[in-house]
Amino acid sequence: MSCCHCHCSCRSCCMPEFSIPFGGTSSFSSDVDTSTTTPTVITTGASPGMGSWAEMIAATPHHAAWISVVARGYALYDIGIGGSGSEVVIIPELAIRARSFGDSQGPFLFPIFIPAGSRISARANDGGSSSSVYAHAVLTAPSSVCPVGGGYVYGYGDTDISGYALSLDPGGTANTKSSWLELTAATNRPHNWFVLQVYPTDSTLAAAQNWFVDLAVGGSGSEQVVAENLFLSASTTSDQFTGGPFYLPISVPQGSRISVRAQCSVNTASDRLLRVRLFGV
Repeated sequence: MSCCHCHCSCRSCCMPEFSIPFGGTSSFSSDVDTSTTTPTVITTGASPGMGSWAEMIAATPHHAAWISVVARGYALYDIGIGGSGSEVVIIPELAIRARSFGDSQGPFLFPIFIPAGSRISARANDGGSSSSVYAHAVLTAPSSVCPVGGGYVYGYGDTDISGYALSLDPGGTANTKSSWLELTAATNRPHNWFVLQVYPTDSTLAAAQNWFVDLAVGGSGSEQVVAENLFLSASTTSDQFTGGPFYLPISVPQGSRISVRAQCSVNTASDRLLRVRLFGV
C-alpha cells in the first residue's frame, strides 16, 4: 500500500509527526529512590534461574519508541512488560559479567515501541546466590526524529543457567582472526537493528590487551562480514574494560545465519577469552 502523499510503499516516510508530548518532556525514567539515589532493586533467584519480577514503572505515562537500559551487578537480566503475574519478556537476558571493578554495563539502546499505560519490570539470574542487583531504564517518546520503534527483540548466542553468555575464543595465535563462531543458524525474524555485546570472560583482568571483533551473515564457509574490526580494550588498572555495546543498523532477512570471530593481542588462554551476546530488533 502506498503512502497518501508520496505514493511509495516504505513505512518510515509514512510515520506520523509527533511534537514533544505530555507536558513538555520527551523522555521518562523508571522508578528511583531519590533519598538514597538508588534505581530499581532486583533480587536474583536463590537457585540458578531467573528471580522474581521487580516493577520498574507501574504505568508508562505515554508511548515510547526507544528504551535504554543500564544494569549493575553480575547477572542475566530480562526486561518485561505486562501486569504482575503476566509479564512478557521484551528484552531477553542482557548479560552483565564485564569485570570485577564496577560490574556494570550499558546503556543498552533498543528501538522498541511500548504503548502508554504499560507496566515495565525486570528480573535477574546470577547463578543462584540470591543477591541484590540494580537496573534502570529511560524511555523516549516517538517524535519526528525518533519515530515508532520495532515490535520485538530476539537474543542470539546461548546463555547458561549460571548467568553467562556464549564464550568466544580468539585463538592461540595472537593478532590473528579466529574461526567463525555461530550465534544462530537462522534468525527468528527479519531484523533492522542489532545490539552486539562483547566482554572479557575474566572478572579480574590479568593483562593489558586489545581485541578486534567481526560480525558476519551467511552460511558456513560463505560468511559475509557486515561489521568489521569492532574494537575492545582492557587495562589491568582497576580492571578497566572499554568497548561496546555496539549498535548496528543492519538489515538481515529472516532465516539468516549469523556468526562472529575475534582476534586478540595476547594468546594467554585465561586472558584472551570473550563472552558474546547479540540482540536483533
